[in-house]
Amino acid sequence: MYWITAVLIGHGLNALSYVLDKVLLTKSIKNPFAFTFYIGLLGLLIVVAAPWGLFLPSASLLIVDLLAGVFFSSALLFFFLALQTGETSRIVPFIGGAIPVFTYIFAFFFLQERLTSLQLWGFIVLVIGTILMALEDKKKISNLQSKKLSRQKWLFGILAALSFALSFGLSKIAFDYQPFLSAFIWTRFGGFFFPVLFLFSKNLRQEIFKAALVFKEKTGLMYLVAQTFGAGGYIFINYAISLASVSLVNAMQGVQYVFILVIALLGTIKYPNLLKENMSRKNLLIKILAVAVITAGLSLIAFS
Repeated sequence: MYWITAVLIGHGLNALSYVLDKVLLTKSIKNPFAFTFYIGLLGLLIVVAAPWGLFLPSASLLIVDLLAGVFFSSALLFFFLALQTGETSRIVPFIGGAIPVFTYIFAFFFLQERLTSLQLWGFIVLVIGTILMALEDKKKISNLQSKKLSRQKWLFGILAALSFALSFGLSKIAFDYQPFLSAFIWTRFGGFFFPVLFLFSKNLRQEIFKAALVFKEKTGLMYLVAQTFGAGGYIFINYAISLASVSLVNAMQGVQYVFILVIALLGTIKYPNLLKENMSRKNLLIKILAVAVITAGLSLIAFS
């Protein structure tokens, strides 16, 4: 069960990365396109490991590798767009709850994975928990602009979840037929190819070059720390996918929500406006209940 340990470590690192990303999007790099571009660029650092395990796969597998990276970068873009319009501890569990569902649909048709009855009950519990976490305060969407932002939040969230699921599903195919390190390096090339397309837009190109100034500021170190956590989490998650069912790996995100909730709570206490979290007693109780339900559902799936 080494994959379970890898998943827990990976999601713990991702929780730290997600919250830091939210802080940076609020205080530093405000453009999600620029943020995605530099994550893709930094992802190429894995190329330094090429001498120890990079192989040229067949044309079909190379396409799978690159597409896995492309979908991952697109997922990050949609994820960051969603973060700009929603609470961190609300939108992240919504996306995370949808990823296992989309992943299993992919795995059902392309990887011949099947759910047991216990796993099916786990998914039902997961959906209930996701609905609880996604409940919207009606007072917050009383005007037209807020309603528009709310719709955008869930649209970006769905697109992010779908893209993540496609990325992880394709990665599972890649890891099944290639050495892990080689396939992972090729996915990083694909992960950079998508954001490179942003440079063809004059406005986005200006935002990307403008965002580069962050590395000369104090927030530059925070950005590098956030991406280090994210990269570490991503490697652990992908390693777990190479060892076990991609559906079960993606389902085990309950612990990540616990980390995010705790981090968001501590962050809101010290910096009330930093993460834009609504930490009233009512909302906190709902989120704690939702996290408990989601964790129970994910546990049923993971340990069935």
